[in-house]
Amino acid sequence: MTKKKASRKKGGIKEPDIFPESDDFTLGTHPRKKLGLVGHQKTAEILTHSFTSGRPPQVILLTGPQGIGKATLTYHFIRAFERHGQNMTVDDIYTQPEDDIYRHIAHLGTGNLKILRRGFNEKTGKFYSAIRMDDVKALKSFFTLAAHNDGYRYCVIDSVDDMVHGADSVPNALLKTLEEPPAKTIFFLLAHNEGSILPTIRSRASHYKLCPPTETELGHIMQDISSFRQLDTDRQAKVLSEAAGSVRRVLALTEPIWIDLSKSVKTVLLRSVAAERVINIRKMREKFFDGTEASLLLQLMHMIFCQAIVAFMRHTVKNSPRSQHIFYQTELFDKFNGLFIMADEYNIAPAETFETALHLIRYYQYQTSHLK
Repeated sequence: MTKKKASRKKGGIKEPDIFPESDDFTLGTHPRKKLGLVGHQKTAEILTHSFTSGRPPQVILLTGPQGIGKATLTYHFIRAFERHGQNMTVDDIYTQPEDDIYRHIAHLGTGNLKILRRGFNEKTGKFYSAIRMDDVKALKSFFTLAAHNDGYRYCVIDSVDDMVHGADSVPNALLKTLEEPPAKTIFFLLAHNEGSILPTIRSRASHYKLCPPTETELGHIMQDISSFRQLDTDRQAKVLSEAAGSVRRVLALTEPIWIDLSKSVKTVLLRSVAAERVINIRKMREKFFDGTEASLLLQLMHMIFCQAIVAFMRHTVKNSPRSQHIFYQTELFDKFNGLFIMADEYNIAPAETFETALHLIRYYQYQTSHLK
């Protein structure tokens, strides 16, 4: 994530502030800037056929777990269509040059592309918890402008999950536009959770479900990442298995800070030592900021804490299968699971969630210390 920079003068010209983007990801490359696409071949073929047939769908809904490449496919497709129009082939989506079209889209230097996402609140230094009505209203001015070279305009909504439901809600406001889309405008709606999509929006879109890449495909993707290449073969295989097809998870699981956290949590559980003696709390707090990765951070912490307790339970069953210990460990697992689900649902800060998880471990240690 690009952190906010103060405005400054350079050569007598005041440079603008640079704010983070809610669809960005610190550990990887922004999907707009990627030049490699792996997987999703079937969806790419169907989309290519629909666009080259002369009747491209105006509302495209891509669903699938977070981090599997929905946005990457979207921007690859937009670039290919911008270059080749109805002569586009599937190969044009997967093989792309670093030309002016790439640079214009990567750096938002084109008036033909609009991204609807959670905005950045300059006053608080955090992202808004949802896409706001003001963001949707701003689309009207975009639609009043003619596309460059009489081409198409593209509106990417990343993601539908970030739109709040209810009376006079953002999805309902967007629905009015989707019912009668402006001419030569294509909407790409990205959703991590199908349950977050209003049925009325779903009914107006061409829906494509994307599957996570296979472990083999994921391995090919990660060969460009130095932190992954530096792992030994066994560790690479383990990370690919735990990632469940998510590039984001692989990126995070290959970072030393996440590897250290996983080992530390297991050590705390297995040895009943104070968490503060094993985990570098200050370092972790700096990592768990309220920014682009908040949802991902919660997912990763959820995975690490729950995997640790499962490993702990297996160890206990094998070495000292006492029913009371197993009961408390099962209870701890349930509390971990409920904590992270609630944190994600109610937008609780990752740092606070992390502290609560440690508190649960301390409470477990207190309970078990009184067992005879």
